[in-house]
Amino acid sequence: MPKDEYISQAFEKHAQKLLEDGLHDELIETAQDAIPLNPNDAMIYFYRGNAHLEKKEFDKAYADFTETIRLDSKFADAYIYRTNCHDQKGDIDSAIADFTKALEIAPEDANTYNYRGYRYYQKGELDKALADFTKAIEIYPYHTTAISNLGLVHAAKGDLDNAIVHYSLAINFSPEDPWPYIYRSQAYDEKGHHDQALADFAEAIKLDPENDDVYINRGIYYGKKNDNANAIIAFTEAIKLNPKNAYAYLNRGFYYTPKGDPDAAIVDCTKAIELDPNIADAYHNRALAYAAKDNHDASIADCTKAIELDPSVADFYHDRALAYKAKGDPERAVADFSKAAELDSKYAKSNAY
Repeated sequence: MPKDEYISQAFEKHAQKLLEDGLHDELIETAQDAIPLNPNDAMIYFYRGNAHLEKKEFDKAYADFTETIRLDSKFADAYIYRTNCHDQKGDIDSAIADFTKALEIAPEDANTYNYRGYRYYQKGELDKALADFTKAIEIYPYHTTAISNLGLVHAAKGDLDNAIVHYSLAINFSPEDPWPYIYRSQAYDEKGHHDQALADFAEAIKLDPENDDVYINRGIYYGKKNDNANAIIAFTEAIKLNPKNAYAYLNRGFYYTPKGDPDAAIVDCTKAIELDPNIADAYHNRALAYAAKDNHDASIADCTKAIELDPSVADFYHDRALAYKAKGDPERAVADFSKAAELDSKYAKSNAY
């Protein structure tokens, strides 16, 4: 066996064990030592990129995955793992491009079709999402995540009955997975079947009582029913389970404001921003709390930051317009009202001067 190949195999075996054991700093140091011995080994950069990814060092991870690809353009997993870095920046298009490249290399990978399909779903490109989820299921008929995701597409298209069929099929194939129950509960709720919706949420919690995301979704369910008190209880439970979940704080903050406690909302949204400064909704939810306290300058600043992070959301412009209006700045208010109406027709006749 050539020396370089021996070194590569030895590194890969050791790196895999370090990654499994969560020894990310040691893996990074090991990779650093291995690079001078075999500087053209793409696998070294790939594993170091994984370690940086686990440490949430996304720029370093991106650099390592990119170097992996430079050294080996057919390294499909490097493209797939690099999508995590794109996701962190909200760059869905680049994530889709990397998944597409991975599929050119490995066209029978059901998971990659599922991953790309979900990004299309996030973009609202439902037909492309449907095609990818269908392809994933064609390759592997028991791909329960793709089946559930196909249900999400049908729900987004307004076909709740077909969505429920897919969620139920996913439950049949994987009865220990809480997510199809969560999705089906949302569909039942939209159809007005509230008892069935609550039963599915209860089953999801029973299956995974330590899953903070289950409680977040339960809180969102209660929030849609204007049951702010129970929504706050659910988000509080999520925070107990995972105090580093920014979404639990920003959602609890959102429901504190209409409950009459904007100060608590500001505290929660500020905590969410500390945990993840790139979530536009955290700034927007805090802007709503500042507006409730008539602190319009702070509300404008937070809406502006939310727009900077995601300029496609009409609510951000609309609520900044309200703050400008309250400050007596009609020119900026009209401009923002117009932009909100351009992005969402529900604002077409909203709050114009």
